[in-house]
Amino acid sequence: MRFIRPVEEILADGPEWQDRPDREHIAPDRWGKSHWALLSLIDERVVRWHGLIDWDHVQVSRKHWPMIYAARRRTQYGFTESKDGAEYGLRLKPDSENDRPVLLADHCEVDALMDLVDADLVTLQMPKVSASGQSYLRPDGHALSDPSPSDMITGHTEWLLMPWAKFGFTELGWTVAAALRRHKGDGGVYARFEMPMEAQK
Repeated sequence: MRFIRPVEEILADGPEWQDRPDREHIAPDRWGKSHWALLSLIDERVVRWHGLIDWDHVQVSRKHWPMIYAARRRTQYGFTESKDGAEYGLRLKPDSENDRPVLLADHCEVDALMDLVDADLVTLQMPKVSASGQSYLRPDGHALSDPSPSDMITGHTEWLLMPWAKFGFTELGWTVAAALRRHKGDGGVYARFEMPMEAQK
């Protein structure tokens, strides 16, 4: 018979998102197309999909974020990308001298996602435990069969749960997402979006 840990105990030492220690943190004043397009994608996922990211629509580095990369459906049928996601780099704000985007090498869009979290625009919540304590829950409330809350939380457990994290917006994030939506609706491009004045700290 499998031992089920008390829910209170599970919640007390719940799984945590594992950021990669060697990513370069990019401040909002340097964000360009990569960050703003990703914020727009998150807006759609928050409103329509309970905050669950479809990792097939995000450039993911197999090298830096292996378990998130493994969660991509396209990799489960023998199809692989020609490049690691980090090889595309991140397009930052265009250089003022030549008006060309600055490319941040060896970073992928999951790194940009962490910048959005760092800037207090996006929230991140690891899967919750069901009321029975027998399973972790996806953002849409469906149970995950693996891993189990009855097991000890390890780094590997956290990696398995990370693709099922729930993303949302802070109040500041909602303000910026609305401004970005209007900017795009008015014919603007992601690379030219600027953080609205009311959102600047």
